[in-house]
Amino acid sequence: MPFSNIANTLQADTMTIETEVTEQLALAHRRIGAWDIAREYANMHLQTMPTLFNGNLEISYTDDRGDQQDKYQSRNLTLWCIAIQATIEQGNTSYNALAALFEIFAKDELGISWAEEPRKKTASVFVESMIEQGILNKKLVEQPYTKPDGTMGKSRVAELSEEFKLTLEAVKATLVDRATMVMKPLKNRPADWVDASNGIGEDANVSLISNSKLKTNEVAQPVLDAVNKLQGVAFIVSPAIAKEAFNMIANRNASIPTEELSMYTEVMKYKKGDYHFPVTMDNRGRIYYRGGILSPQGTDFCKAAFQFANFVALGEDGIEGLAIHTANVLGFDKLSIDSRIELLTSWMDSHTFDSIKNTKTLLEVFPSASKFQGLVAVLECKRLFTYLGENDSPVEFESNLVCHQDGTCNGLQHMAAITGDRQTAESVNCTAASTADLPTDIYGLVANEAEELAESDQLKELIAKYNRDMAKNPVMITGYGAGKETVKTNTAEYLKKNEGTAKHGKECGQLYIDAIGNVASAVHNLTNVIKLNVGFAIDEGQKVFTWQAADGFNACTKYINTEGNTIRAGAFSAKVPALKAKTFDKVKTLGAMAPNFIHSIDSAHLRMTVNACDHDLVTVHDSIGSHAGNYWKTSRAIREQFVAVHSYDALGNLCENMGQYAPDFEGDYQAEEALNAPYIFS
Repeated sequence: MPFSNIANTLQADTMTIETEVTEQLALAHRRIGAWDIAREYANMHLQTMPTLFNGNLEISYTDDRGDQQDKYQSRNLTLWCIAIQATIEQGNTSYNALAALFEIFAKDELGISWAEEPRKKTASVFVESMIEQGILNKKLVEQPYTKPDGTMGKSRVAELSEEFKLTLEAVKATLVDRATMVMKPLKNRPADWVDASNGIGEDANVSLISNSKLKTNEVAQPVLDAVNKLQGVAFIVSPAIAKEAFNMIANRNASIPTEELSMYTEVMKYKKGDYHFPVTMDNRGRIYYRGGILSPQGTDFCKAAFQFANFVALGEDGIEGLAIHTANVLGFDKLSIDSRIELLTSWMDSHTFDSIKNTKTLLEVFPSASKFQGLVAVLECKRLFTYLGENDSPVEFESNLVCHQDGTCNGLQHMAAITGDRQTAESVNCTAASTADLPTDIYGLVANEAEELAESDQLKELIAKYNRDMAKNPVMITGYGAGKETVKTNTAEYLKKNEGTAKHGKECGQLYIDAIGNVASAVHNLTNVIKLNVGFAIDEGQKVFTWQAADGFNACTKYINTEGNTIRAGAFSAKVPALKAKTFDKVKTLGAMAPNFIHSIDSAHLRMTVNACDHDLVTVHDSIGSHAGNYWKTSRAIREQFVAVHSYDALGNLCENMGQYAPDFEGDYQAEEALNAPYIFS
């Protein structure tokens, strides 16, 4: 082995979490480029730029709720936003270059054609002002450029002055101080979180709770215990998925999006060795694995790519966990649990898996399979079948496959428990059943109800044609408090994609809303109660809403409207703190409180499940993965902690903190029934 390779190996073996984190922070510093500096300078100084033009421009934009909005903003600041950012990014500018940017902005954002002469005159005013301020050198220099026809030309440009470059260095220093480490899978276990600011590593500069509005560094110990346990789980990249990624790159075609190709390329870096993921939360308590574009809670590809580093024996009943997971990812998750388990034996006896070697051959046999998770599961089963050919029992067979158990519309499950609504509980598998029973399919129930409610044959045919598939998104997002217009818009987009036209999309969306109200009334009941109380509290002057989850996590909702501080200029934008006083966003707060509250409940449930288990787990918001050998232990913990999380009155705590009445729901469903509900997570 060459000396350099030996040195690299030794360095990797002796690298600590602190050196890894320091390297990733240094990488973050190196990644601060002209784009970042230009925007930060605009945020800091746009307000002080000279007034060259008066009046306002009408700007249209899409807000973070997906609604189209119009506003007026300063013409002077809008043009300065384009001029100063483009100049800093490029390192120079010219009359023609700036005039071209103004032309693009006018055409794309304002929908007008800006005549050449006044456009160039406007650009010259800005260039001359930047020269006068010392931002640009007075002397123009020639610079080569490539013409549209591919030939080379020369233009005269004004470059940034040396003095102004020093100013930009100070701006960069501000960004360096704020920078957090670049997130990636880590060779070493991240340091435990001890409070909201200290964890992963000393130089991480990362907060445990992103966008927290609470002025405290304290975090309840059970919350810290859960995230630290998750950070302690080691993963490896599945060799089969690494090979698939390599082949995807080698056989790349136009149908593979660039971002997907980037993921395949990135995973190849981690095909050898064990890796950990830093874990953080948002201000609702939802857990996130931080690995850049890779995460074990990401896409089908990512979930398949990262399997447990440790192998665990199946034991007496682990083969059932392996069978259930395999059936799920091959598209048989609507069967009874008993039937899913029996499938494994039939597949082994019929040699169904023999021809499956990659994702292509998988989909030939199981066209409805989760492409990558299905492959990993099948290959693990094939390994088990080989083992059983040489051994009498699967008890000692060791597996590292992540076997997921998914909740049935988890938000609705928690809503059912809070309101006691039995019909909702039944529709999302929260009531007693046997493993021989079929699970309830809420998407199918809603689709059938919507079809019944439809008055025209055309609507009935559309809803019947797409059945549960089109109903799935409305049910999922309504369960987390999405508004009616969002449901209608999403349904219209679904039809446009599948039918080529959005016609009748909003009508179908309304039918789904009505159907959900009939099939799972807990959604509207809880959402309306929370909105009502929040509205009363806002009228009484409250702007910050806090509550505590069952494990002590302090959740918080506070929305500020910063649009008055925002200058929008097409590809350029700036946040100018001094521009206008920030205002409380009543509309966003009213719309977000119910989903934020439910997210806090489902995240507390997951954290409590993690703490109740003494084995490796991976969480994916409404799903928990374990080794097959720990499948049933995990299953019991999920149900027990569902009961525990609803033994605490989080809604009452929220209402008390708002100074409002807590509702006395009249439903007779009790969360304890989930102990005998095999399909609540399966």
